[in-house]
Amino acid sequence: MLFARAELGRSKLRFGLLTLGAGLLVFVLLFQQLLLGTVLDGMTGAIAHQSAPVLVLARQAQRSVTGSLVRDDQLDAVAAQPGVEDAAELAVTMLSFQGEGEPEDSWHEVAVFGYQPGRAGEPTNLRSGRLPEESNEVVVSAEDATGRFGIGDTVTVEPSAMQLTVVGLTEGSRYNVSPTLWVPWPTYEVLASAATPELGLVLPSAVAVKPAPGTDPDALVADINALDPNLEALTRQDAVDTAPGRDSVRLAFMVVIGLGYLVVAVVIGFFFLTLTLQKEPAITLLRAVGSPQGYLVRGLILQVAIVTVGGLAIGVALAYAAAPVLSSTVPVTIEPRALGMSALSAMGVALLGAVSPVRRVLRADPYTVVSRPSLGGLG
Repeated sequence: MLFARAELGRSKLRFGLLTLGAGLLVFVLLFQQLLLGTVLDGMTGAIAHQSAPVLVLARQAQRSVTGSLVRDDQLDAVAAQPGVEDAAELAVTMLSFQGEGEPEDSWHEVAVFGYQPGRAGEPTNLRSGRLPEESNEVVVSAEDATGRFGIGDTVTVEPSAMQLTVVGLTEGSRYNVSPTLWVPWPTYEVLASAATPELGLVLPSAVAVKPAPGTDPDALVADINALDPNLEALTRQDAVDTAPGRDSVRLAFMVVIGLGYLVVAVVIGFFFLTLTLQKEPAITLLRAVGSPQGYLVRGLILQVAIVTVGGLAIGVALAYAAAPVLSSTVPVTIEPRALGMSALSAMGVALLGAVSPVRRVLRADPYTVVSRPSLGGLG
């Protein structure tokens, strides 16, 4: 490895610039993956982090919670289904809210969830505080509270101008990539009635179902689906995974991320291929004096690994530095496991990009030294 380390020492600037460039590429890839997780959690985190293992929606809503309405008689039928321990109202509507101390014209779109306290469908992922106990209390997504309000402050919800006291903050429980409020069902009825007074009746968007002990959720889903053709029961995970628009968002991000990894492989591979071509006479001479192919290949892989690890360190450091700065606009959450998977993927594509220069090293013919005057041959 002496040859590889000596070359790194002689070309600090060249390898340093490549490492910096790789670090910036890794940062872009990491941030895209963090953003993908944030967007997906923001779309359906509230559904994933509520207590009901089974949700029942109106079939014509095409698995959209906001587009679903379940009648009272359908709710009663689900509650009477064998294997159901509890069936409670769960609903969501899009309103506007304003945090305490914000300017009068500063209103934000908010997803308001209504649930029956102590029953199926209540929020589960509290980061701090407690669940509401009074009608004027609310739990808010912590990602949207940063810099705006905290526990004990009030938020105003329109169109009813109702003031609610924040008693808890959830984590990863946003919906529709919007700030999300959780309120008791009576409070939700008041808010929804004020938003749509012409309806005169507030219906749940879904039925939150808790299976009886010993009842398999998948089997209960099949039984409920056979109960009424106008209802569609889903397990909690299926409701998250098949939410409208989720697959399209994931596919779009994965295409961009895939192209990013391709760029990493091309940049690394092109740099080391160019470097290998430039030092091909030296490689040929080393082969002629007895250096084995494995020695030269290991040296090349060592250089690729050093550049890639350096780039990963720079990329991860930039990601950690950028996350707090962007938290007020893009509430990304850095997970060490996701970073580890991204790091392994980046290392893999970097080594893949090194295939071409490795093949070039392996093709070096030591016998050509005798016919090349520049290497001391006879010409």
